[in-house]
Amino acid sequence: MTLMICFWNEILIKFQDVSKILQGENVNLDQTVNLYEMLESCLMSLRNEEQFSTFESKAKSMCGSQHYKKDTQRKRKLKLPYGESEKEHTEFNRRKSFITNNYYSSIDTLKSHLARRKDVYLQLKNFFGFLWNMNEVEKFDLKEKANNLLNMYPSDLDL
Repeated sequence: MTLMICFWNEILIKFQDVSKILQGENVNLDQTVNLYEMLESCLMSLRNEEQFSTFESKAKSMCGSQHYKKDTQRKRKLKLPYGESEKEHTEFNRRKSFITNNYYSSIDTLKSHLARRKDVYLQLKNFFGFLWNMNEVEKFDLKEKANNLLNMYPSDLDL
């Protein structure tokens, strides 16, 4: 439990920092996409056993315990279907099990949700991003993007 508190504390601090920037007045779609990409890369930098060991060390020093909860519980007996043996089932040690089932899955789930949000902002950037920097867009590109916008919203926009 303490390990996950250390883990989530680090993640939530990064998310809070990005959230504060995103709530600013002058944030555009380019910056938003870049911030989401930065969060994704931060998450992926945490997804390794070295980082896990760092969180594990912090947690052990905070709580004083050197064992995982499953280490103190009795081993559960598997109910196997007829014809199967225990030899066919792989059981990780407690640490490896925690890394795979909790740590990595938390990071992967969070990353997939971030990727979905980033994709939405990327799509918005592709449709409307040129409106923030019209002076920098070539005249031909500007006309093409404006026509694309007109085709997307024919009843809302006039020529």
